[in-house]
Amino acid sequence: MKRNLLLLCILICLSSCEKEKNKGTSVETKVNDSSKVLISETVEVIDTTFSETNTIDDYCIALEYLKNDYTKKLNESNSSEKNNKLYEEYHTIRKKYIYNMSTFNDTLLSNYINQYSEEQEDYVLNADYKRITNQLKKVAIEFWYVGEGYTEFRSIPSHYPTMFKRKVSQDYQDFLDLIAKDEKELYSADAGFVVSFDEVGRRVASWEQFLTKHPNSKLVDEAKDIYNNYLTDFIFGLENTPTYEEETGLIYPEYIEVYDDFVKKYPNSKATKKIQEFLKLVEKKTSFDDIHKALNLKYKFYQ
Repeated sequence: MKRNLLLLCILICLSSCEKEKNKGTSVETKVNDSSKVLISETVEVIDTTFSETNTIDDYCIALEYLKNDYTKKLNESNSSEKNNKLYEEYHTIRKKYIYNMSTFNDTLLSNYINQYSEEQEDYVLNADYKRITNQLKKVAIEFWYVGEGYTEFRSIPSHYPTMFKRKVSQDYQDFLDLIAKDEKELYSADAGFVVSFDEVGRRVASWEQFLTKHPNSKLVDEAKDIYNNYLTDFIFGLENTPTYEEETGLIYPEYIEVYDDFVKKYPNSKATKKIQEFLKLVEKKTSFDDIHKALNLKYKFYQ
């Protein structure tokens, strides 16, 4: 592990991540085997600009300091509005750190799937992966296999709602709780659903309820995109798990059953109206393209 870490301070705006150094500050940071940082009164940590010189150790140090710094700010604040902004700042910086860490460790990530044991139906990590996994766990990050041989680093789902619990406004708390719940299990892989179709419907209902409950939230645009994407998947399915056969115009029975249950459970929801419209269009042997046009559902990509 690196003994002397080149540290730069973060000067972060949501729209800009530029490097700048604190003048008159010289800090030697020593790291022990448990990745704890012995820091002096003033600390400089690596900024979010990607650099090939920064290691996983460096990012873990920066992530630990970042969490402690924002936890302190949260504890000093009595304003949920201010804490909402602290969440946005923290999430932006942390996300960038994780992205940069992934960029320089593509070999480590691509070989992660080789740690999987078909015999034991689970990952059996070698010493290096065990060490890194334990190191990342301390800063609430994990390896996350997303299918087709790809693995990424991601925040452990419970990290944000736990850290900001009872600190942010109710809409932010509900948003973080929903995201964490969705991310507990892999949603899709290899162009098909991994979760049950019932679970897809649950997510549609949950996000529609969020939008109904918090119509004026600053998070509403992002929530609408998430809801739209789940609803699009719920209606049309995914490439390798479509809801209906275009050639015959028949919806697969297992999906009809889920739709029926959803409509009974949420009779007044907007999603129910889309489902009913979809069923009628299919029954009329409407073409695939015309169904898409009529329902006006298009998958939206977002960051």
